[in-house]
Amino acid sequence: EVTSTEIWECLNTTYNALAERERAAKRLGPHEFLSYVEGRAAMFAGLADSTLSRDDGYRFMVLGRAIERVDMTVRLLLSRVGDSA
Repeated sequence: EVTSTEIWECLNTTYNALAERERAAKRLGPHEFLSYVEGRAAMFAGLADSTLSRDDGYRFMVLGRAIERVDMTVRLLLSRVGDSA
């Protein structure tokens, strides 16, 4: 699998901006930094969905995303069950 130019630029831009965003977060609070990370993650997900070929690498990425969602859902449910027990 070859990474598309758009994905590479997204990752590279994000990496290069992290240090400045971290310094800004120390002044402005974590919300700015976390908003930036959230936006860049959404951009990566959109680019991956629209530019990657639907081969094993893409399916592996989708599987990983699904496993992560299941893990977070189970943690949320366990925290709610633990509160009422």
